[in-house]
Amino acid sequence: MSRETLPTHELTEDQVKVLQFELMRIWAITAHKALEDTIGEEAAVRAIAPYFKHSTSAALVNLKARMPNMGDGIKAIAIAGAFCNQVLGIKETVGITDFGVDYRILDCPYCPCCRTFCRVHGEAGIDGFAEISGLEYRGMVHTFPEREGRSCRVILRPTELPKHMIPENPKVLIQIPTFEIPSNESHSYMLQYLGEWWVDATKAFEEVMDQELAEDILREHAFNAGKNEFSPMMSRLGIDRTDPSSWGSLICKMSPISRDGIKVLVANENEYKAEISDCPFAASPIEICQQMEAFYDGACQGIDPELEFHYEEMRTKGDGRCIWTLRRKRPTPRRAPEDALEVLRHRLAKGEISIEEFDEIRKRLID
Repeated sequence: MSRETLPTHELTEDQVKVLQFELMRIWAITAHKALEDTIGEEAAVRAIAPYFKHSTSAALVNLKARMPNMGDGIKAIAIAGAFCNQVLGIKETVGITDFGVDYRILDCPYCPCCRTFCRVHGEAGIDGFAEISGLEYRGMVHTFPEREGRSCRVILRPTELPKHMIPENPKVLIQIPTFEIPSNESHSYMLQYLGEWWVDATKAFEEVMDQELAEDILREHAFNAGKNEFSPMMSRLGIDRTDPSSWGSLICKMSPISRDGIKVLVANENEYKAEISDCPFAASPIEICQQMEAFYDGACQGIDPELEFHYEEMRTKGDGRCIWTLRRKRPTPRRAPEDALEVLRHRLAKGEISIEEFDEIRKRLID
């Protein structure tokens, strides 16, 4: 069987994990990029940082429960950062040095993205680890990747140590090894972390601008991301789908939401409808569901402009469940002549058109 005709139900577990990672990566980066494009890098970093510090502080507490021997202080921060980056698919070397911690990112699947994304997670994230540990240290992205590059350097240094005083090749006192993490556990952590990052950026949007404007901007960026990135993502895995039933089934299978919480209501060649009763984003801002809706609608435009995706109900809006539909666009019914004439009479009565215009348009409608 060719790759192009691989049925959705024959997707391997590894393919599903790749798709879930790609989705969460795109959603998280897109929200950060939207905020950066709207208010600038520095303001975006300041807006997101408090939310992200809270998320990383909670992550450190959870990791200490998982690894009770990880210790405290600098060593705990080095281990926590290395663990998080490993489950996120980032290849790096991590060393405790004579001034702090040196994270050498060798290959990052999030590059190229945007500087706000790098700085929030390379600086505010490390700051959160340091604050909960009671240390006067700060995180800093020391070098950003070159254009189209995938490597950079992030450091944890004493707050008072200026950037120009940081050595290029500091003495490494302890090298942090990689961790033995079961695949499913690592994948679960990845979904959790990227989901939190996405929500953090969305909450920051809510705080810095009018909600209606925030919704419009996030929707626009999510729509464009779906239109431009979804189809290539499918192609890389050899998946070629055009009918609503196949695409709807694929969306269910690759959803970061537990498949046990998804119930298929309609599945045919023209429409696919699903109900979500259990969702990890249920308590998130409404803009999360709106971004998903816009992303998949944009994906439809990239795949087949005759398809559309929309939510009928959203839990983030207060509904008891989410219901989404992927379907072929329904043709707009042509107005019957008598209906058009009625509209025309109303326009004449309101003075919107002259009697001459009325007669001319009426003749065209009747003919």
